[in-house]
Amino acid sequence: QAVCVTVVAAAENMLGELIGRHAIDAETAEQAALLVEQTNRALRNEDFDRAKSRAIEATKVAPAWPFVWNNLAVLLFSDDDIEGAIGAYKDAERLAAVPDPTIVVALARLYSAVGRQAEAESLVDGMLADPAVYAADASDLGRAQAVLGRDQAVLDALHPLHESGEKTDRKS
Repeated sequence: QAVCVTVVAAAENMLGELIGRHAIDAETAEQAALLVEQTNRALRNEDFDRAKSRAIEATKVAPAWPFVWNNLAVLLFSDDDIEGAIGAYKDAERLAAVPDPTIVVALARLYSAVGRQAEAESLVDGMLADPAVYAADASDLGRAQAVLGRDQAVLDALHPLHESGEKTDRKS
């Protein structure tokens, strides 16, 4: 029984981390996560149509949860449906109750990968210009700049912190 309690607690913690700061109840998140798992299972069985239908269903169950939109976008991108993947990321941005830096970084990465550098740079510059929203986890800002090859800008920002002896962890 103690093992069951530990497993349930671990599952709830994982679900809580996936939900993050998004306004989604645990039951809805669990339903959507099960659909994402069914998506993955269908892909393992090489049934793309079923995978796609499950991924779309997950976005209908939990439309305000960027996690399900990211799942759909990755699936569409893997099928060379670039515009569909971009649309999924834009839907995630539009429907999320709070901005999700992970989605913005993923969309910037996608734009960059398909040669739409100006759009990628616009997204990243927007993140940098809105620190009230995006600076809660500075690692997101660093990843965003790295997507554009701005690694030196990230290192330049960290150098003064290092020189001052200020502690820098993953979030700084």
